[in-house]
Amino acid sequence: MSTQVEIKDESSFKGAMLDVRSDESSTNWMLAGHWAGNPNVVHYVASGVGGATEMIEALQDTEVMYGLVRIEELVDSYVEKTVKFVYIHWIGETVPFTKKGKFGVVHGSVQQHFQPSHCIIETGQTTDLTEEAMMKVLSENSGRTNKVLEASAAAQRQDRGFTSSSNVIKTGKAQIGFQAPGAVAVNIDGSVTEAIADVRSDETPVNWCVGSYEEKNPKKPIVLSGKGADGLKGILPLLESDVVAYALLRVMDVVDEISTVKFVFITWVGESVKPMTKGKISTHKSTVEKAFHPAHVTIYATSLGDLSEEDIMSKVQNASGSKSHVM
Repeated sequence: MSTQVEIKDESSFKGAMLDVRSDESSTNWMLAGHWAGNPNVVHYVASGVGGATEMIEALQDTEVMYGLVRIEELVDSYVEKTVKFVYIHWIGETVPFTKKGKFGVVHGSVQQHFQPSHCIIETGQTTDLTEEAMMKVLSENSGRTNKVLEASAAAQRQDRGFTSSSNVIKTGKAQIGFQAPGAVAVNIDGSVTEAIADVRSDETPVNWCVGSYEEKNPKKPIVLSGKGADGLKGILPLLESDVVAYALLRVMDVVDEISTVKFVFITWVGESVKPMTKGKISTHKSTVEKAFHPAHVTIYATSLGDLSEEDIMSKVQNASGSKSHVM
């Protein structure tokens, strides 16, 4: 099964997307879904000017859907307004488990069409998608509200500038409903977690690490493939066409002559990886993300052409707000 999607009636899809992002349009949400139940074909479903409340009415419990919502966030004592974009990954509560698996394999490709966004919400509960709920997520994501974290996680976020991050937010019952039935624990070797700590540390020059399945077998542990201090250049040789790999890359984003550390999480599924392997690794997603996150940007790649320093930095700048989000 292909991990890529094509857009049916691309002009309608892109037109709705541009309207949501444009300052000249009153459209503030758009929704897409799978055409005729085909995991590899996505089409435009609806859009409107009524915000999250209106969008919720178009969501279906039996479907996997994708949305983009434009929200105005009030900052600086509620005087200044800032436009924020929220990407919605909707997984209806009654979607069959087998369907979740098939559609989960292509989500990385779908997500690319909806980026950049300031946060991602994966849910099957409409209560997670009220404007109030999304504003809370945006505030937490931008660092304007307190969040209780483990000390180590809190220290990492403060040291690494996570206040302008674009993290994936998985919420409420939907996360449990989607992942728990099919989620499978995967062992991650200690060498991988140590390498991740090295990438995040200011005390080491290491700025990347890659983990992959031992003997390319998704039933075996994720072991360290390599780490180094030469950035993306060091990662690329380890991303073979028949390999599934996970990488963490540290980069520097310079804004107004101030350098800020950013982290990029890369999921690599080579073009020659077998369909059964793709299905198997989709059940490892939760465990792997816990090990490699938090990250400012998440990239799903299947070919080396998807990974260039220019594209990665563009995504980082979009996520941090140091580059205009208006298309």
